[in-house]
Amino acid sequence: MATALLTLLLGGCVKNEFDVEVSLPERVSGHYSFLYYASDPVKGWFAEEMMMVDKGKGAVTGRTNNPSLVWIMDPSGRPAAVFYVERGDRIRISGDSENPASWRVRGNGVTERLDEWRHANRASISSMDSRKVNAAVTAYVRENPSDPVSAILMAVYYDRRDDEAGFARTWKMLRDDALEKEWVDLVSRSDISAGGPWMRRMPGEVVIKSVGNGVDTLRFGRKPALLYFSYVDSEGRREAVAEMRRICRKYPDSLSRIIAEISLETDSMTRIWPMRGDSLSTVVKGWMPLGPADDAAVSLGVEEVPLFIVAGKSGKEVYRGESPGEASKAFEKEMK
Repeated sequence: MATALLTLLLGGCVKNEFDVEVSLPERVSGHYSFLYYASDPVKGWFAEEMMMVDKGKGAVTGRTNNPSLVWIMDPSGRPAAVFYVERGDRIRISGDSENPASWRVRGNGVTERLDEWRHANRASISSMDSRKVNAAVTAYVRENPSDPVSAILMAVYYDRRDDEAGFARTWKMLRDDALEKEWVDLVSRSDISAGGPWMRRMPGEVVIKSVGNGVDTLRFGRKPALLYFSYVDSEGRREAVAEMRRICRKYPDSLSRIIAEISLETDSMTRIWPMRGDSLSTVVKGWMPLGPADDAAVSLGVEEVPLFIVAGKSGKEVYRGESPGEASKAFEKEMK
């Protein structure tokens, strides 16, 4: 009884803080920034702590009630390393240079496994080769599907815009503890915590304003669908329209598929004039004047443009991204 009471009292004394100590070669001096999303039971906020390293030694105290991910920024202001922290943790950092990307971080099991992965894949991360980084994340998840580190790597390092379908496949490998909501909450990623469009079926139908008909209803789950969302000046729009034109020529029967080119412009006239020159036939030419806040955009999970969404006959989304080539490849596969 006394032991239990002592444990309770000691547990209640844990401050909403974490300590970081850095030990580097004596020649290293300079300022380093630690960025993280702090939160308590009521609210959350982004925080930054500055640390002065003098002759290789430095220390800083962060404040949060809930667990968090902390980014170490290099002197140029770019993120170089990341670690996991809970209140009461004592994080110890060591290294042989002034570059945070080379530092080793210790303090808890999650941090140490993150650190091991980061160092094993440091070359790929530094090269910013998203395909190599994505492959490294997938390899870790495949071998450690129940490890929370797998979920963190997915949220922090996996480039979804480069391979949305690969992200979906890899996320579905996660099991048990790795699927707990707390790990996604660490990076404040609502697109993942809400399930993400790549984890959901398409809505049964959406109603959109149409330049030609006034209103059009797109019904999914009966035939393949290819949707393209953009603004008039979206990067790559000309190439995207050209690819859609090719698809229309290859599949001219509008009863066998859905192809829609949808603008998020707020001004209808801005939309209509370029559309007259698109020469896209048998295509729904839609318009979402409220942009991402439009009911149809919310239903389809359209948050950024340019964006392609491809759905199969089952109504399941099979591609989401900005590549015209990848979108058409996915669509043609569903048309077979």
